[in-house]
Amino acid sequence: MRIDVLEDRKRVEVWVGNSEKDSDYVKLSLEHLFKKYASEKFLVSVFYSGSKDLFKNTEELILHNKLCGAD
Repeated sequence: MRIDVLEDRKRVEVWVGNSEKDSDYVKLSLEHLFKKYASEKFLVSVFYSGSKDLFKNTEELILHNKLCGAD
C-alpha cells in the first residue's frame, strides 16, 4: 500500500496492490486514514489494482472515444 498526502490540495491518495486487497491490516489502516483526514477535511481516494490488461483496455477506451467524437 502506498499513501500520498497532497497537503496543498487537501487530498490523500491510497494505492492498494492486488496482494493487499483482502488484508485485514489494510482495511483497518484505511479506516484509520479516513477518520484522521476527515477531521482535517481532506478528500481520501483509494485506488485498487485491477486484474485486466491495462494497455488493451486503454486502447479500447481511446478508440471508443474517438469513434463517438469525444475529445
